[in-house]
Amino acid sequence: MELLGLILFILNTILVIIITRKINLLVDLKQEYRQIEKSISEMVKENSRIVEVILTELESKIEETKMTTKLSELKQTTPDLECKREVACFEEELLQESSMTIDLHKQGMSIQEIASRCSISQGEIKLKLKLYEQSQG
Repeated sequence: MELLGLILFILNTILVIIITRKINLLVDLKQEYRQIEKSISEMVKENSRIVEVILTELESKIEETKMTTKLSELKQTTPDLECKREVACFEEELLQESSMTIDLHKQGMSIQEIASRCSISQGEIKLKLKLYEQSQG
């Protein structure tokens, strides 16, 4: 009977050791899971930021292309003196519309801040600033 008790004691001790090791493994796996989860979250945030930058750049290029196309169309449709006057008027209107944007930019506001304040795209702001710089240079 004592032998049976000793065997049960040894088996119980072995089971406790095995269970303790398994629990420690689970704790380690949980920590590893949290680290992976954090890394994935950081990657998603970084990817979102990159996508936002790319979209802003695309928006800027689209606005620039639209304005350039419109100027080209004006120049090509009637290449006479009247057309040149229309193009000059169009360019002047763009510069006048851009004055608030330019003033805000000169005051140190970022393109994002100006876009938010004026409710226009960042691409349009970049284009207006570019036209302004070209007219000054």
